[in-house]
Amino acid sequence: MSRYYDLSVKLKAVNLYNRGKSSTVISRLLQVSPSQVVRWYNLYEKYGEEGLTNKNRWVSYEEKCKIVHEVLYKGLSCEQVALLRRYGKSSVARWVLQVRESGNYNILKRKDARKQDSERSPIGVENPEERGSLSPCGKRSIKKNYKNIRGEKEKAINEFRKDHKLSLMLRIEGIPRSSYYYRLSHSKKERYEIERKRILSIYEASNRTYGYRRITMAMHSEGYDINHKTVSRLMKELDIQALQKRRRYNSYKGTVGKTAENIISRDFNADRPNTKLSTDISQINIGETKLYLSAMIDMFNGEVISHTISESPNMNLVMAMMKKADRRDAFGNGCIVHSDQGWQYQHFLFQSFLKARKITQSMSRKGNCYDNAMMESFFGSMKSELLYLHTFKDKNDFISALNNYIKYYNNKRIKLRLKNSPVNYRIQLQ
Repeated sequence: MSRYYDLSVKLKAVNLYNRGKSSTVISRLLQVSPSQVVRWYNLYEKYGEEGLTNKNRWVSYEEKCKIVHEVLYKGLSCEQVALLRRYGKSSVARWVLQVRESGNYNILKRKDARKQDSERSPIGVENPEERGSLSPCGKRSIKKNYKNIRGEKEKAINEFRKDHKLSLMLRIEGIPRSSYYYRLSHSKKERYEIERKRILSIYEASNRTYGYRRITMAMHSEGYDINHKTVSRLMKELDIQALQKRRRYNSYKGTVGKTAENIISRDFNADRPNTKLSTDISQINIGETKLYLSAMIDMFNGEVISHTISESPNMNLVMAMMKKADRRDAFGNGCIVHSDQGWQYQHFLFQSFLKARKITQSMSRKGNCYDNAMMESFFGSMKSELLYLHTFKDKNDFISALNNYIKYYNNKRIKLRLKNSPVNYRIQLQ
């Protein structure tokens, strides 16, 4: 219940405030609230002694509409309007809340409808766009206009927060406390600033081939607590994406000679290293020069364990690769080597090499690239991330870049299946 104070009490409070007494001390002496002391002082400073007199006057419908319009559309707070027009702050806040909740200025006419012309529009609202709820759209129009100035309301709250109670300002402005603090602590310019820089550095370090999934894994390995959806959104804001140019390459060369049974049968999972190996040859065009890359990977972790490159897809290319893998002890006990039905893998030299080391041979079905999907995946990644994204002077330039890429592929590039690089995955399990 509101209380009324004598003019002498108000003048005494103003005099004490002028002498340097705090509003808290004055409130204890005179049994009034500190905010009331500050309000009396502000009224006295602006209007003199007349501003401290109680004015229990009837407020017209037009006057109420002016006051609400100043709060909703001119960015003034209820405290400011109450001080300027010498009305109670609670009354101004009540009128604003009534219009905001109902979406209609007519709610202000209920108590004085007999004294007002029902057809008159509120003074101070000059065009339909500013009228908000008076337009045919009703409540929806006020909400739309209010959203456009919500940021300005929050700025105003920050400016007047030292002088006024935060809970009252939030209630008047219609902003939830949680939303206010969330926006206050998460500025769009400063939020995720460190994460943005790290995303860019990881993206550039991967030669712009990492998408949001691999970048998320890389950041998790570094200790960042960030969601993959957030990484995707930040990459869109930074206008970056994985640069991959996909092209088909048909490696089918027909059936020549003796073939082997498809033992792998698309079971690419291996319990330990050097038990299931896959090999294939891929053609690479550097200008007018054609190169042929023969590579072998371990199905256990997708690591490239051996590779050779030549201008001719002959047996020397394949056998040199097999000998390099043998020197690395890549063929374990019960090892299976899987390939397509290329003529090189049906050759006597290749099959003799396998038999001498008690290696089981497995071949894909005719013309079915999915049976050797792991090798196709490696060649696709290499071409998308290296060959199609760069221009090479000659074959030597490409070969040098290829060697660096394979080192990167084995040691640093994150595989989604492993959530780690192939070498790191093997070392951790061993």
